Amino acid sequence: MRNDLVEPPTPEELKNMSQEEFNELVRKCVEQDENDPFYEPPSRAKFIGCLSVGVLAAAALVWLLLRMFGMFTMGIPGVVSSYLVGLLFVVVIALLARPIAEGVKEVAHPAKRAFAALAALVIMGWLAWQFVLNPILDIPCLASPSSVELTNAHVDWEDSGYYQLEGDDAEGRPCVFTIDRSFYDAWNRDDRDATVTYLPHSRTVLSVDVP
Repeated sequence: MRNDLVEPPTPEELKNMSQEEFNELVRKCVEQDENDPFYEPPSRAKFIGCLSVGVLAAAALVWLLLRMFGMFTMGIPGVVSSYLVGLLFVVVIALLARPIAEGVKEVAHPAKRAFAALAALVIMGWLAWQFVLNPILDIPCLASPSSVELTNAHVDWEDSGYYQLEGDDAEGRPCVFTIDRSFYDAWNRDDRDATVTYLPHSRTVLSVDVP
């Protein structure tokens, strides 16, 4: 056992401590931790995992805000943004795979470990399907996209917070597409029919034709 442990200052001593004394105290505490045989510095994998989570959260927030503001959702900008977001998620998922696997292994209880592994697979699988696989599956459809004729078509923003075009297809099934702000503003409220050309998997709208 070492007997040179740094004694924590009392609240009064901390209050009266100068900046130089405080810096010296911090330096001694750091040296003490690094010299402790039980001290484990943060692993590179954990650092990369935390950084990836931060990047993912920031990217998801920016993406959601852009969609809420009706930007980069239709046409060529919408297609390009979907593939850029997919590429970002590929990188982040790849960086998160190892830290998550190590974290699951550290769970002692078998049932909790299995639940953690299942939850990680479900979340990562959903993210991969939503942001990576759907745009990839749409690549063959770029030359021959899908189209649907809508009746009772109308635009909406208040119900979901996104700019949307809603209507019924030929079989009466409701269809909802995300549109940009400029199309929402230009929509004639008297129009009730529209033909939407879109990518079937990501449902990115390429164009809307109004008779």
